[in-house]
Amino acid sequence: MSMILLFKKMIVKTKLGKKLHLYVVKLRFKNDVFDECLMADKLIQFQSSFPVSQIKYGDLSIWPVLRHYIWFKIQLRAKKNINFLRAHPYKKTLSANVKKHLKSAHNCFDLVEIEPDEVELLFFINQNGTEQTFIENEVYHRLTDPIFDEVKGDFKCEKLEIITSGNINDKSYHNDSTKLLVSTLNKHHSKIDYPLYFEQSINNLFTKLNILQFQTHVDVFFDNVYFYTELLKIKKPKAVFFIGYDYSLALIMAANNLGIKTIDLQHGIQVGWSPVYNNLMEDMSKYEHILPSNFFVWGEYDKLHINNVFPCSQADISGFKWLDKFKEYELLDDSVAEWIKKTNKKGNKVGVITLQDQTEFPDEIYRILESIGNRYEWIIKRHPRHNNIVIPPNMKNVFYGDVVDRMPLKAILPHSFVNLTECSTSLIEANYFGVKGICYGSKGLKDYAYFIQHKIIHWIDDEKSCIDTYELNNYLKNEMGSLGIIDNHNDIKKIIEGII
Repeated sequence: MSMILLFKKMIVKTKLGKKLHLYVVKLRFKNDVFDECLMADKLIQFQSSFPVSQIKYGDLSIWPVLRHYIWFKIQLRAKKNINFLRAHPYKKTLSANVKKHLKSAHNCFDLVEIEPDEVELLFFINQNGTEQTFIENEVYHRLTDPIFDEVKGDFKCEKLEIITSGNINDKSYHNDSTKLLVSTLNKHHSKIDYPLYFEQSINNLFTKLNILQFQTHVDVFFDNVYFYTELLKIKKPKAVFFIGYDYSLALIMAANNLGIKTIDLQHGIQVGWSPVYNNLMEDMSKYEHILPSNFFVWGEYDKLHINNVFPCSQADISGFKWLDKFKEYELLDDSVAEWIKKTNKKGNKVGVITLQDQTEFPDEIYRILESIGNRYEWIIKRHPRHNNIVIPPNMKNVFYGDVVDRMPLKAILPHSFVNLTECSTSLIEANYFGVKGICYGSKGLKDYAYFIQHKIIHWIDDEKSCIDTYELNNYLKNEMGSLGIIDNHNDIKKIIEGII
């Protein structure tokens, strides 16, 4: 598939009078194949041209709920998931036998068994979420725990984990969590009201969707709203924290209805191609009941973006304080440290390849490594969801395996010179440690357009038959600029006090 690239400069004026220069990338595909970027553009075009705010469940506009369901299906289809037609983002059930086992073996609870122990701040963590890392044989939640640790002495806090499967991590947590079993309550069965020609229009976007699927999804969604409402009435928090608002819409609606602040914790790059944090062009005031009241972001760059995209919400700079944690520990495994030492002795530089939610090793990376040549040796870190990806056996000068996959990325970066990835947030982490970054493809271009334009990150057009090694080598030789995305200097306690 070939594509035409078009840069468009857009200036956004903030409330403080500052100007944020964004480089919006438009992609025009010559061949219409199933591609996430193309489907994201189609989804955005659909919501811009169709009266989606008229899609209602009772008196409530529920487009964000359906939008998430559509995008969830599109992503699974793009990743060639054979179960994408049956998969559901909210519908989770546990058998009576599994629940019985989880209660006895892992100290899990049903909703009716939760103690009425009120808290001020309630932190929701995702079961087996990708924020998990291992420090001193404990599970550390690198997005949640730094904030939890900073405020637990000033507020009554609790971590809560909704258990949706029998696959529970047996290791102890840095901060313990209450494990609550998911429940199916079947409380809501109202009919969705659609504008005329909705089903026909949505089938033009994605033919695998129909009205019956939407009705089932929304019924399950409101069952979840009821579940969270009952939970929050027991815990009575002043604020709830979560990762990924799109998967937390039911929690958000329940909390908003009860006057509880809802805070999304930034978990990755937000400016870019993904429709979750971009191009929400409808009047957002119609969806205040279902969107976060607040966003905790890493720095001014994301704060300006979120305030522009979510004008009814408030963005605060909480930083990404995980990157400054555990400096007193040597997190680098001995075998990796030895490999790095041998690489440096040979006069070669260490590069890190960070794979993403890919089901196969990308051919593009193999091509890029051939262009860079043998001046570098590479550590390959696989994504937690796909750490069984097979690395091509003919790849030379690479180091990978379970020991690398288990290590925090930030343990490797201080010993590295360059990070290569499609569009991973690892580029932001790498830059924080003074490591250069290379991305490729349409996603990388959209996510890092501003920084590519300013030559802070180097982008490779993987559609070209030959990679421009001259530009690549110049980038690797020149001084590195700073992204300036992460600001870890703010006082989280004061921010929360201002919110609640």
